Amino acid sequence: MAYVYIVKCEDGSYYTGIASDVKRRIKEHYKKAPTCAKYTRSHKIKELSAVWEASSYSCAGKLEYYIKKKLTHSKKRLLVEEKDAFKDLIPEELQELSYKRIENITLESCLDKK
Repeated sequence: MAYVYIVKCEDGSYYTGIASDVKRRIKEHYKKAPTCAKYTRSHKIKELSAVWEASSYSCAGKLEYYIKKKLTHSKKRLLVEEKDAFKDLIPEELQELSYKRIENITLESCLDKK
């Protein structure tokens, strides 16, 4: 199982990533662990905006690439804020792969805060 996630940073920017363990990865970004992304080292995470579960790491990689390279800031904002935006913003050939939006993962749950 693999996950694609989008975090919103304090400056309003979005960072998109991929992980096999999303909670561990978000914690690495937030705590600026040596393994965190260069981007999140200089852009503090404010919230975990969206998470999708993919059927394979390959499928997750394709979605992550598309979000990072093809979507503008405003389209990323729509993708995380509008639940139905996925079908409008993501190409059909990617939608045919298996993605499921996960709603119950938050930044707080990743950091083990109540």
